[in-house]
Amino acid sequence: LFKNNLIKGGDLDNAIIIVEHHVPQSELDRLADIFKVNTLERAPEGYLNDRLHKTVVKDPMRFKLIRQAFDLFLTGEYSVQAILRIMNEDWKYKTVKRSKIGGKSMSRSTLYHMFRNVRYAGSVPDPYDPDRFYKASFPPMITPDEYDRVQTLLGTKGCPRLASRKQFALRGFIK
Repeated sequence: LFKNNLIKGGDLDNAIIIVEHHVPQSELDRLADIFKVNTLERAPEGYLNDRLHKTVVKDPMRFKLIRQAFDLFLTGEYSVQAILRIMNEDWKYKTVKRSKIGGKSMSRSTLYHMFRNVRYAGSVPDPYDPDRFYKASFPPMITPDEYDRVQTLLGTKGCPRLASRKQFALRGFIK
């Protein structure tokens, strides 16, 4: 609709959007640029979308628990499975309840995704350039050094560390 000049004005507060299929994140980012909003994605665990100000804010109930999960993992004494058990059984952690999903215990894949997500370190990856990061508009949960340590503890299946993504002029020149 935008490409065909059928959208003339307004904002997302009075828009009705019906989606009949999965929309990739790159398309959501493109739409966010068109409508001049920060994000169209769901906030990560431990954060909430503030629809009034169109930002991401700390979740008062879950932010500290997620931070404690990172702290437990950073000690190196707890496995991901042990942290998952602590969160679900001891802390009675429940995900955010949305219209059709949430309100349940955290899954192992969600916990791994959290530990791999660079957004918790205050960086947002560029959807068009995987080597470029932007400073997040929301408060980081962990430092970039802590993120690198988590990736090291996760091992080779974790995401590349932030330090390994630096740009060098002669990278790949010498083989």
